[in-house]
Amino acid sequence: MPNEDAKSTLDLLRKLQESLLELKRLETEIETTPTRVEALNQKTSDAKAILDAAEEALKNERLKTSNLDGELKSKQEQLSNKQTATLEVKTNEQLWAIQKEIGFIEENISETEMNIIQSMEDAEVLDGKLKEAKDHFAKEKAANEKEVAQLQSLLTKMEDEVVEEQKTFDTLSE
Repeated sequence: MPNEDAKSTLDLLRKLQESLLELKRLETEIETTPTRVEALNQKTSDAKAILDAAEEALKNERLKTSNLDGELKSKQEQLSNKQTATLEVKTNEQLWAIQKEIGFIEENISETEMNIIQSMEDAEVLDGKLKEAKDHFAKEKAANEKEVAQLQSLLTKMEDEVVEEQKTFDTLSE
């Protein structure tokens, strides 16, 4: 029966080795879980940063449009003043000078109006990007929160498995 004792000893050693390997695997999984959670949190933070940048860009473009609108009103007021001044001129030279200024102001008004239109179009594009960023952030956040919850649940389960596997190992090693 010495052969039978050697076989049972080998069986026991094999089970001990399997138990030890399982303990190491579980410990490795447990150790890497916080890193995985942090990576998911970082993905959420990155999506939030993109969302914040999109909001800021849209805010800045709307501010630009507002500033251009104020500039346009100022130029229109200048034009009105110059047109009124044409009624008070005494010579043709003064009239030509004022008309030249009026032409210049009208060009500036036209250019400002084009800039306002462009800024409004840019704001519309940025608004679309903002909506995309909001959707992406919401999806990313929900998916990451779900995965973090799963990882935390798995972590708890693995910690319980470690306790059980340690008991098995301790029992086998006695």
